[in-house]
Order: sequence, then C-alpha cells, then structure tokens
Amino acid sequence: MPCFWHDGGKMKNAKILRWDELVLFYKIPNGIFKGLLATLAMVILLAFSACGEPPADSPPTPDKDKDGTADNIDNCPDVPNPDQKNSDGAEDGGDACDDNDDNDSEPDITDVDDDGDGLIEIGDNRIENASGVDMLDNIRNDPAGNSYNDGTGENMAGCPSDSEGCIGYELEDDINLKDIDWVPIPSFSATLEGNGYEIQNLTIESNANDLGFFATLSSTATVRDLHLVGGSITNISTTNSVKSIGSLAGQITSARIEGVSSSLGVTGANDGNEYIGGLVGAAYSTSTIINSYTTGEVNGGDDDDLVGGLVGRNTNAGIIENSYAVGNVDSEAGDFEYVGGLVGLNEDGSTIRNSYATGNVNGGTGNNDGVGGLVGYTTNSNGIEPNEIVNSYATGNVDGGSGNNKEIGGLLG
Repeated sequence: MPCFWHDGGKMKNAKILRWDELVLFYKIPNGIFKGLLATLAMVILLAFSACGEPPADSPPTPDKDKDGTADNIDNCPDVPNPDQKNSDGAEDGGDACDDNDDNDSEPDITDVDDDGDGLIEIGDNRIENASGVDMLDNIRNDPAGNSYNDGTGENMAGCPSDSEGCIGYELEDDINLKDIDWVPIPSFSATLEGNGYEIQNLTIESNANDLGFFATLSSTATVRDLHLVGGSITNISTTNSVKSIGSLAGQITSARIEGVSSSLGVTGANDGNEYIGGLVGAAYSTSTIINSYTTGEVNGGDDDDLVGGLVGRNTNAGIIENSYAVGNVDSEAGDFEYVGGLVGLNEDGSTIRNSYATGNVNGGTGNNDGVGGLVGYTTNSNGIEPNEIVNSYATGNVDGGSGNNKEIGGLLG
C-alpha cells in the first residue's frame, strides 16, 4: 500500500491506488452504499497506519544559521539565535536581527535597555565603542543604576522612565577581567542580574578598607544569578584598622544576594581586625544570602579576625539560607579569632538555615579563639533575638591549632 510524503510542496514516492485491486463490495443489511463508505474508511485508516516514518532519504529541514531551529519557524533564520528571544513580541524578527528589540523609540545601538525591563545590559557590542569590561567598570559612575554613564554624562536612552531612568544592570555576556587592576565599586545600591553569566579572573590586591568586586552593597542592593570564576582577593594592608574582605563584596547592609557563587581565594593581611569571607566579609542588618556558595580557600591574618568560608561576620538579624562553602578555611597566628567553615562569627539574632560546610578548618596559633566546622563562634550582645542554626551541618576536619583558652567544635566553636 503506498504512502504520500510532503516535501516542500512536492509529492515524493507517489503511487496511484488501483481500485480494481481492492474488494469494494460486501453485503450488509442496509445496502451496498453503506458498505462502500465503510470500506473506503477502512482503506484510508489502513493506508495511514502502514505509512510509519518518512523514508530515510527524506532531506533534512533547512536550517541556514545552524542554530537548531528550522528556517520555517526561526524568527531570525539568517543569524544564530537558539533561544529565539523576541523581547517586543512583534513579528519583525527576534532580537538577533531586530534593530529595536523593545520596540520603543530608541534603536538598539543607542538603547541602554534593549528589552525594556529596566536593567541596563552589560556586554560586548552592546553600545557603540564600549567593550563589556568598559561597561562593567562604568557601573561605578552610577551605582544606583539609573543610567549608563561612561564618565561623560548620563545616558537613560531606552530606560522605562525618562525622569527616573533604569533600576540596575544585567549581564549579557561573560566578562573577563584578566590583566585588569580592578578597583572595588563603592556603595552599590541597585540590582545586578547576572543571568547565569560569569565575571572571570577578578583579581584585587589592595589596602583599602572594603575589598571585593563591590566595596559595599547598601540596603536597596540585590545581586542575583552571578558567578565569579578565577582570580583572588588579597588585603595587603599593614595598618591595624577594621577591614571587610570578600570576593563579591567587602560588606553588605540590608542587601540581598541570591544564586551567587565564587571560586576565588580570599586572603587577609597580618594587621588584625579583619572580617574575611569567601563571598562577603561582613553582612549587617537583616542582609540575606540565599542559594549561594563558595569553593575557594579563605585565609585569615592576625589578631581579632573573623574568618568564614562564606561570610566572615553575620550580624544584626542576618540570614544565610540554602548556601554552602567547600573550601578550606585557615587562620594564622592571632588572638581572639573566630574561624568557621561557613561563618566566622554569627551574632545578634542572625540565622543560618539549610546550609553546610565541607572544608577543613584550622585555628592557627593564637589564644582565646573560637574554631568550628560550621561557625567559629556565636553570641548575642543585643539581648533581643536569639541566634538560630537550623538543619545545617559540617563535615570537614577541625584543627584548633596551638594556643590557650580555645573553644573548638565540629559544628560550633
């Protein structure tokens, strides 16, 4: 029995059915006519069921840009765009071949917010004469995220509000900072949406008080879905003053970090009074870190350091949830140091929930230290809310090191 395959408007392997090959008549009580109809229906059903898959020699569906989407349904058939993103939803093509993605009055080449979501896109070839590195560095010129400012003036072109501008930034590419002497961005108060992209080879050696990609995150700041890969953060200070050191931020205050990871090593100096964490040095005032993790090693310095695989100091009702650290945490010589696989000091109504640490923890050679597999020390100086550690654990080896009057534990120091 023949099959019919459609190929771009042509019929292939076609054959005419010979009706004299079929038995068309059989008797039923209601007459020959009904028999004809029933037999015809049966023939059609059998023909389709016998067809199966198209012949092996059928040509593949055309896909000129080889992005995995057939030309007949590809919204931009000449430019690879496997995600088929079409921000404005119009029928003038996907973003890859649309020169005005959000269908506003601003063409993409000058539009700082192509998709109209209020976030300024950061990436190569986004704005004329600006690389992804340049655009990332220019965040410091407007840490509130209202405009793209390259140092010559504000550009709000394409932002949802002409008067208030945008609300932050988003990555559209991995950004490689190799051979860049990065200076931490101060007082970031906007949103940075990583979209799963990486900031690569971030390296900082500085004696500044707050070290990290950001120096500080303020109460309105949110950083989400971002990955720091490769590089290191090192404090080279020789003065004894309070410093906060982390890969993402030195310190955060009432900020939110969600879905952020870091593989960077973080190292303090031998000047004391440092808050050192694999992700954040110090988290203050109801800051939230959720679904985040670190894999790099963290090394403390001298007296009075608070050292943790994720956060050095978590204080004032800070929340760490669904997060972990797997790198080793080490403290050098120094007294009154709190060293933990996840958090150095957890205090004043702060919470750690559904989190863990697997790295080894070494307390060094100081006196009066707290050394723990998960948390170095926990205390409540404000007398208002208790600290909580819920459904969390540590598996690394804990070595309290030498010295006197140490509090050492597999979970808490």
